[in-house]
Amino acid sequence: MRRSAFTPVIALVAGLVSGGAALAGEKVVVRMGSEDDPFRFHPEITYIAVGDTVVFEASNHTYSSRSIANMCSGNVAWRGRLGETVSVRFDEPGIYGFRCDAHYNMGMVGLIVVGDNPPIDPRITSSRHPPAAKEEFSRLLDEVRRHSGTLASSQAPE
Repeated sequence: MRRSAFTPVIALVAGLVSGGAALAGEKVVVRMGSEDDPFRFHPEITYIAVGDTVVFEASNHTYSSRSIANMCSGNVAWRGRLGETVSVRFDEPGIYGFRCDAHYNMGMVGLIVVGDNPPIDPRITSSRHPPAAKEEFSRLLDEVRRHSGTLASSQAPE
């Protein structure tokens, strides 16, 4: 079989195209509720790189995902409807708080941590929440501090 002069060029372009998809970022799934734990996001804390996309997957019609404006380090905001799967791309490092509207009062909240050890913005720790959500965010932020080795970097919400 005779090779064309274009064969190496086609292979190079194919490699660049497939590599370009990887450069666009990874997709990470956060499930809303489960049979074992219906009022939690799984995982509750998601660590991703800049440029990654988080897919909030609703397991039934009673769940939603919504960013909490004063708990987002960057300019990303989203508000999914009940039962809707939502994809959100994160292009800025930081910490992003989110909730399920229907189960927020029960403490169904979570965090997206984008980049390597982003600082915990004081707005995040001073945000007001219903008691169960406040307790969960305090626990989650403590876990982020332990993960990043910055336990003393900020105080837990009151």
